Amino acid sequence: MASVPGGAVEGNPSGMRALVARFQESYRNAIAQQRPWSELTDRSLFARPDNLNDALGRLRKNTSYFQANYLSILIVVIVLCMLWNPTAILWLALLAAAWIYIFMARTDALIIAGRTLNEREKFLAMAVISIVIVFGLTSVGSILMSGLVMGAAAIALHAAFRVPDDLFLDDNESGSFLSFLGGRSTVPIPTAI
Repeated sequence: MASVPGGAVEGNPSGMRALVARFQESYRNAIAQQRPWSELTDRSLFARPDNLNDALGRLRKNTSYFQANYLSILIVVIVLCMLWNPTAILWLALLAAAWIYIFMARTDALIIAGRTLNEREKFLAMAVISIVIVFGLTSVGSILMSGLVMGAAAIALHAAFRVPDDLFLDDNESGSFLSFLGGRSTVPIPTAI
């Protein structure tokens, strides 16, 4: 951050731009890795699992194969839960406005009790304030958690009942549920011979 005439400090939006660019790249990568929705919803491929191990195996295979689709479903469920509670949307909008003001719109230094806060201190303060508002002072946290649980339950049911026999997934493609957001790994996975 550089000083400008009048004692103001120029905002450094490059950090925020880098964060937005990283989010956009993750979004593009997730969309590119979505499987066809017709494949996800093919009703002829649903059957009751024989036992718990069969259900867990299906869950593992289907979540690896349809991870981008399942993430989309989870986001839609959470958004629907938020839409049913307009006050939660208002609180999140106010928090977003505060973050934008503190990190992008404000051009002069933030001084509290005679001390100028650096970017890290501003970030930590805003994070603590946001967590207190979302989980302590409002019902936004419980609404988000309700949406997360409902979405996860719907995904688990789908994944356990969909027969994954037709899914072709290389061992190198499988990874953690959100691994597709970071792109493909270029490091080969060693295999025993």
